[in-house]
Amino acid sequence: LVQGGSPSWMTLTLLVPLGTPESHVGDVIAGVCEAAERIGIVVVGGHTEVTDAVQKTVVCGTLLGPLHPGLRGRSLPTGGMRPGDKLLLTKSAALEGTAILLNDRGSALVESG
Repeated sequence: LVQGGSPSWMTLTLLVPLGTPESHVGDVIAGVCEAAERIGIVVVGGHTEVTDAVQKTVVCGTLLGPLHPGLRGRSLPTGGMRPGDKLLLTKSAALEGTAILLNDRGSALVESG
């Protein structure tokens, strides 16, 4: 759940470098659709572009879905955490997020052990 939504649908953005074989584009899209189907998500649209702005394939998705019924129509904001709140990670923290934390709060993290 993100902001109380249960992911049901996905839009996919796929950017590929110039010269990318069409079969590669098809393989990436098929792989995303198969993975989404395994977890009950339907890819409903998106955007594919061949561009000189990238040197490797870039895949980005946006998940959409209804609010969890238990929230009774109220979304759950993702901001506003306070010291002492618990954070549950279902996988490892993203590399970008970790780099931002180290850059912004590295000294405090080292001091706190």
